[in-house]
Amino acid sequence: MLLKTLCALVPVVSFSVPNNQKVFDIPLYLKKTNTKTQRLRRYSKRCKNLPMGTYDLCIIGAGMFGSSAARHASTDPSLRVCLVGPNEPTPAEYKKREIFGSYYDEGRIVLNAEHHPAIQTLAKHSIKAFQELEKLSGIQFYHPVGTLLGSLKGSLHLQNWLTDLETAKVPFVNFTNEDTLKKRYD
Repeated sequence: MLLKTLCALVPVVSFSVPNNQKVFDIPLYLKKTNTKTQRLRRYSKRCKNLPMGTYDLCIIGAGMFGSSAARHASTDPSLRVCLVGPNEPTPAEYKKREIFGSYYDEGRIVLNAEHHPAIQTLAKHSIKAFQELEKLSGIQFYHPVGTLLGSLKGSLHLQNWLTDLETAKVPFVNFTNEDTLKKRYD
């Protein structure tokens, strides 16, 4: 009963559990309606045909943290996981929508050398987890291509980066010496 009530209040998205069994699959998206009552009626109508059952874990919020929590929880085949939140916008909706989330792709710039030690440690652990995520999703998104930093010779910013790279044991080439640059590219 609680889940039916929740369904009447918020849109629900599908989430696959092990063996590709879907807990929910409702194509809902937020539309502007005149009253709260109209919204509740619309959601309630769509929830009537839901396969109701008992879930071990119900995660409210399908954003970055909610979807991540649901993914990790669903790796345990003994748990039935439910993820509640609005669907991502469809390509047809892109032009007529306001900002829905922070991004819609898997591409991000990630650095394995950061100034703050905690961020550096988290980044290294994240990079190690990318291989597992690529395998699970079937999407290759991590391409370690390096980076190029431009800065004034002798600047504090450059010195901090050089120190961070050395601390993180990240291989790099320092082109502040003109001879090094010529040897590399002549």
